[in-house]
Amino acid sequence: MASKDTSSKREPGFDSIPAPDSSRPAPTDALDQVIGGMMDQIQEDATGEKPKNPSEQKDQG
Repeated sequence: MASKDTSSKREPGFDSIPAPDSSRPAPTDALDQVIGGMMDQIQEDATGEKPKNPSEQKDQG
């Protein structure tokens, strides 16, 4: 049985990358916030000190 070529009728899907939209956060932004918060809490629990902001750490490094 021969299959029909439907590639010309396809709409963009998983094989295409959408254009970035600066007004909409990326899905990974939420993960970064959640994981960053957990890592900050672990550091605070382990050392008893709140983690410094990344900008403060760069100044000292």
